[in-house]
Amino acid sequence: MSCATRSCRRPLVCSLVERGWQAAREYSLDAQRSEVAFLHLVKGRLDRSVRVLIAPRPNIRLLSIGKQWFWPSAWVILAWGALTGRLHAVLVDNDRSYRRLQAAMRVAGVSLLNVTRHG
Repeated sequence: MSCATRSCRRPLVCSLVERGWQAAREYSLDAQRSEVAFLHLVKGRLDRSVRVLIAPRPNIRLLSIGKQWFWPSAWVILAWGALTGRLHAVLVDNDRSYRRLQAAMRVAGVSLLNVTRHG
């Protein structure tokens, strides 16, 4: 997909999925009705049955990343989103990730939400 398309200009919510994808999936399905693009960064390899549940939806992308590359990739993607002004929120599914990102997201002016606490 080229960035000349409309979806590249949409506000972006990035979901870091490390422990369970259900809460992040529900958030993205709710947001699908709005003008928000969703990117799920999933730690580890996903079964095909799980990918099929999310992948066909408009404005929702799923990126499965190997465990050793998850955090380096997440930092690059989050930095890109913040620097371009597209990144509006980051969803995490555990307290450790929340603490890891808290200061950087505050400096970037990006909302951070632990979906297991608010789901």
